[in-house]
Amino acid sequence: RHAADSLRSPLMPDVGRPPHSVMAESASLRVLSELTTVVADDLRPYQVVELLDTEGNRTELFTRYLTRDGAHWVRHGVFQSFFADGALQSEGVYRHGKEHGPWRDLYQNGVVAAEGSYFHGEHVGTWFYRDPDGHEEEPDHFPPAPGPFN
Repeated sequence: RHAADSLRSPLMPDVGRPPHSVMAESASLRVLSELTTVVADDLRPYQVVELLDTEGNRTELFTRYLTRDGAHWVRHGVFQSFFADGALQSEGVYRHGKEHGPWRDLYQNGVVAAEGSYFHGEHVGTWFYRDPDGHEEEPDHFPPAPGPFN
């Protein structure tokens, strides 16, 4: 319906994979930093990672923690995705595997395609859209966030 819808793509098998994020089948993951963090009163491995395409270009940068049972990683913290030329494509924050807080999707020319907020993975408030030339499109209105974003 909106210009920003063209930025959406299928989900990746890990928890908290954004629908507006793309991962080529032959992409690789590189851990940039490892530390330990407290999640639900318990220490967990935490990583800052980047996904690289087949040519070694960064496609995503995000943080994640390992579930208590060690079965999978959960996105938690800052998320960014990038076009092949390195330009920012999307940015936002994850909280325990779900988008939470302000989010932006951009066109390759840098124009903001979509801008709004999530609350535990659900669209909230007003989402604004623009076409690639920056002309405003009809916004979407969702229920307000049911509580604070913290």
